[in-house]
Amino acid sequence: MRKLILVLLLILFVLPGCGPVTPVAESTSSTPAPNTDATVDTSDLSPAAGWVLVRDRSGASAVFLFSKPDLQSATLGEIEIGASGELLGFNQTGEWVLAKFGEKTGWMPSQLLEVTSDR
Repeated sequence: MRKLILVLLLILFVLPGCGPVTPVAESTSSTPAPNTDATVDTSDLSPAAGWVLVRDRSGASAVFLFSKPDLQSATLGEIEIGASGELLGFNQTGEWVLAKFGEKTGWMPSQLLEVTSDR
């Protein structure tokens, strides 16, 4: 009997304050849309040659390409985890890599990539 009363109190007083539940499938994505008008800034480029492989990151299915070596710059597209591309160079600090993945070229933080001389 006590359990029944507790359940009824819970239903009457606690649950109405929870508000409506929004299904996850209906939530909006915070993924920025690629900026098709942006161009790649190569003013900070130290040319290099080789290949890069996008490292597997927990929970991520893709990483962004940026127009400049700066997270606040325009996004140029997404590259899937495991994709390989052509190394074009590094920025002056070595913290960013300029790479080409098929038709897409852009900057990516170097810690997201494995750099190799082999394809």
